[in-house]
Amino acid sequence: MYIWTNDFLTEEERDHVYRSLVQLPYYLDHSVHAAKDGVVGLVGNYSDCGILAHTPLDQDLVSFIMDRFAAKYNVKVYEYLRTRAHITFRVNDKRGMDPHVDLRRRQHNYTFVYYANDSDGNINLFKKRWNGEYVDGDSLELYKSFTPKAGYALFFDGDIYHNWENPDKTNFRYSIVINISCDVDESLLEKVDF
Repeated sequence: MYIWTNDFLTEEERDHVYRSLVQLPYYLDHSVHAAKDGVVGLVGNYSDCGILAHTPLDQDLVSFIMDRFAAKYNVKVYEYLRTRAHITFRVNDKRGMDPHVDLRRRQHNYTFVYYANDSDGNINLFKKRWNGEYVDGDSLELYKSFTPKAGYALFFDGDIYHNWENPDKTNFRYSIVINISCDVDESLLEKVDF
């Protein structure tokens, strides 16, 4: 289940989020350190690719965004499990990050990804949910791809395997990733057929 939307922030609010993101201190890294951050579900010799700058998010900015999204889509947030801002830079390696699920070692969650600028480098959902067993990421079948657009967000069940691709045409992509425990009005979500 997922929502792909851009109707929960006004143009002024989107500008506020963008200005807030560009002023944050970021930490440059050649890896997203997925294994250390609770990403589970893969077997084999996988590696993170690309160059990522990241930083934890200020609670005020998280609340600013999520309060508006939650009100629009009837989401009751219980806990913010992880909040991050990312700058993903253009690279020549067209491979995406390996398919994964976020934070499953802790608890079931929903993942919210917000894009602050137009960019290439899709986020992809795969036709597989985490079921406690490890899978070969190369065996996963693509379900749906979403191209980052300024002001858009993808909200999806955190048990769905997903990945993101590095930009290879635009110089960078600003995004926000928030993992939450919540109650969701499932009638407002697009259903998946797996």
